[in-house]
Amino acid sequence: MRRFAAIFLLSALCGCAAQQATTKPTTQFAAGSDESSASLLTLDQIQPPVSLADIKPTTQPTTGPSLDAVELYARARGALMEGQRFSAIDLLEQAVRADPYSFDLRYDLGKAYAGVSTKNTQAIAAFEAAAKLDPDNIQVQTELGRQYLASDHPDEALAHLRLAIQTTQYQTDDDSAGLVDFYLARVLQQKGYDRAAIDRYDSLLTRLEHPTMAIRTNPELAFIAAHPEGLYLEVGRLYEKHHQLDLALRAYEFVATREPSPFENHARVVNVMVALRQNDAAIREATTLVEQYKASTESVALLKNVYKSIGREKEIVDELKKLQAKNPNDRAMLYALADALYDANRREEAASLLEDALARDPNALDIFRKLFGLYESRDDTIDAVKVLMSYLADHPDSLTELSPLWEKLKSISRKNGIHLTELQKLDVPPREMGCKLFLVSNQASEWNREVLARTSLEQATKQRPIFPQAFRDQINAIWIRQDWDDARKITESNALIDAVKKEDRNAFADELRGLLLLNQKNINDAINAFADAIKLGDPSPDLQLIYARALKEQGNERRFEQVLWKLIGDRPTYEQSYNELFVFYNAKGNEPQKKKVVALWRTNDPTNFHGRLAEAIMLMDAAFHGGGLTDFETVEAVLLEIFHDNPDQQEAIDVLATFYKQTGRIPELISRLEIERVRDPANRNIVTNLVDIYAQQKRLAEAIRVLDASRAAMGNDPDLLYSIAGLYEKIDQPQTSEEILAKVIAIDPQHAAANNDLGYSWADQGKNLDRAESMIRIAVDAEPDNESFLDSLGWVLYKRAKFDEAKGYFERAIAPATFPDPVVLDHLGDALYRVNDVKQAEQRWNEAMQRMATLDQFGMLERRSDLVKLRLTLIGKIRQAEQGKPVTVAPTVEQPPSHEQARN
Repeated sequence: MRRFAAIFLLSALCGCAAQQATTKPTTQFAAGSDESSASLLTLDQIQPPVSLADIKPTTQPTTGPSLDAVELYARARGALMEGQRFSAIDLLEQAVRADPYSFDLRYDLGKAYAGVSTKNTQAIAAFEAAAKLDPDNIQVQTELGRQYLASDHPDEALAHLRLAIQTTQYQTDDDSAGLVDFYLARVLQQKGYDRAAIDRYDSLLTRLEHPTMAIRTNPELAFIAAHPEGLYLEVGRLYEKHHQLDLALRAYEFVATREPSPFENHARVVNVMVALRQNDAAIREATTLVEQYKASTESVALLKNVYKSIGREKEIVDELKKLQAKNPNDRAMLYALADALYDANRREEAASLLEDALARDPNALDIFRKLFGLYESRDDTIDAVKVLMSYLADHPDSLTELSPLWEKLKSISRKNGIHLTELQKLDVPPREMGCKLFLVSNQASEWNREVLARTSLEQATKQRPIFPQAFRDQINAIWIRQDWDDARKITESNALIDAVKKEDRNAFADELRGLLLLNQKNINDAINAFADAIKLGDPSPDLQLIYARALKEQGNERRFEQVLWKLIGDRPTYEQSYNELFVFYNAKGNEPQKKKVVALWRTNDPTNFHGRLAEAIMLMDAAFHGGGLTDFETVEAVLLEIFHDNPDQQEAIDVLATFYKQTGRIPELISRLEIERVRDPANRNIVTNLVDIYAQQKRLAEAIRVLDASRAAMGNDPDLLYSIAGLYEKIDQPQTSEEILAKVIAIDPQHAAANNDLGYSWADQGKNLDRAESMIRIAVDAEPDNESFLDSLGWVLYKRAKFDEAKGYFERAIAPATFPDPVVLDHLGDALYRVNDVKQAEQRWNEAMQRMATLDQFGMLERRSDLVKLRLTLIGKIRQAEQGKPVTVAPTVEQPPSHEQARN
């Protein structure tokens, strides 16, 4: 080791030369008045005093060791050499019983026990017995100090290590003495005896400067000698603690030179420089670290802290600009400069910097993510939405990978999250309109605005340039519609394909053709169409996913797996490929492959919500099905962490609810949901789940309490208020529901859904018909092809006895539908009956019955509580019509006009 080590520490001891360890140290700390006296004590001053001379060894018999003990000891040594430690312990225990006064037997028994566990009370007992036989033995006193220290008994460790330096061997046995110094320094530092600790560090480093053969062959001391920076780090901390910063700086500089990789080693040097007011040196060192560590978060934070500490915070931007100019291709440096500009309220400059970089490299997803994160992390939600739409418009194939970013922006637990109304009103360039309308459709669907979702998606497919996912979703939406027959579905799908062909998007047209064939259950031709699309080059990950699904449906599971594993390799953050394989292997019961998928998912995209959820589901399944994991607390902790990170995600709530239900802990589930509700009363999913549970338990007062608190927290947000209006209906509070809808309209008079719902409710009750009609007309004007809104307008007109006009709106409502809603058919039948078209009325009522039978066949009837009552009503109407009796149709509120009034 270089001579610097000993010279350094000796110069730190106020210029005094190193002395023998038993000599009173002369190290002086520049102690402040606030420091405890204990930290300044020398080893000899620490109370209570410890003296080896006061300990008398246990008297031993004059006879020699028994032959049995010797034989057992020999066998024990052999067992130890063969690694049979437990056999050796048993033999040594027998030997001790045969010769209880043997130091060697007691000591070796302690060593054997220590090899089993570092915190072994049996080892300590054996060493204590050996120490009583020979207290003047450095090895046994050191072992006792080591064992007590490992067992978290520092007082006992300190006592035995103080005895160790008083042993005869301490003066002559360099390697044993070095270990004593090492462990004694550690325990003294732990106990706060800082001066005494640094004396022992000095003694150890002095020994290591010129190591003897014994030290070089001792594994522990040889390692310490090869890595003295660990000792200097502790010394530096002690000096820094006592404000001897010059000495601390020298220690830290040595550590940073010897171990340059850990950043914190350099950070200590810079921070002490700042404390010493060596400002220029601190800036130079911190700037070098920013370059050396590629503008890592910690290095930039250190540089900022230096400038802030010396009162020159405004200069950080200029410094980073210089660094970025020197490293123009360094992304981390670019991001550091952008952050600094943003923090300095130069936001436009920060955005411009990143936008320019993105313009130079339009496919750089990481630059986009940084630009997005700049806005999102600082709650500039609207700007974040705009930059997301702009990027998606140019890179629509990134939609799935960037969907977590969209989820963040529209999160209902986000205080300034983008709401549906805001999104609809957002002004975007024409090239982004397809993306915007697709996102409107996406959000409308989550808010149960199904008609708006459908119409927005349809409008998205009419925008140019094409936004591919809108077309994919539209074809799938066409084929799940129950109100269109196959012929209509094929016609509508082909219209979309033709529109794509007109834009010379032949590969995408082939993909849509394959999607159409797939919906028609023509698997082989669908696969061929997808293959044609792939051959045309640069297939999107969504096309590859659809292709893989078709292969699986065909039965070609091997090829299905190959396509998805390749997709994972090409697009490691495309979550659908992982999810598809996870579901596939789960259905097959292939646990190793399922674990492989999740492990890779968590590695490639560690923050992905669905990846975390898949891992949690595996843990939960293992716990419930005896898969080796029985610690339910671990499962619960993982699920709660995901829930707390994603409290507005219904999937996170569902999995947590499943766990508590399967463990019979519904009250705990309620408690967890209530805690989150208190934290964020406007969290619609939490509120909905609590209301459902309380309703099932007939605890209506609790449900009302939850809804009232949520309603108050939502303030004047029309979309949030509208979202809970229906929940009051669920717990038989229609009047409150009407009050909320009225408030929504007062806040936003053009809110189509609220105007429709309240207007229909009033019409159904036969009240406020003038106002009801006006409100429903607002809804129809906003969405002229909305079947529900048209039916509402027809219904209020019917209630006002305007049967011909009502009939017209009912007919408009069902006109585009191959399979209209039974309620609308019933309303139309009643209107037809009122205008004396009994035959057509009867036909419509029968159609409504047939439609309900179809819904029942698909398991959808049970979702509509209103249809149960309607079925009985329709049976009565049809029977009356067939018997030629007057039919009991829905009553009106206003009287129909007389013939004279009608003529006028």
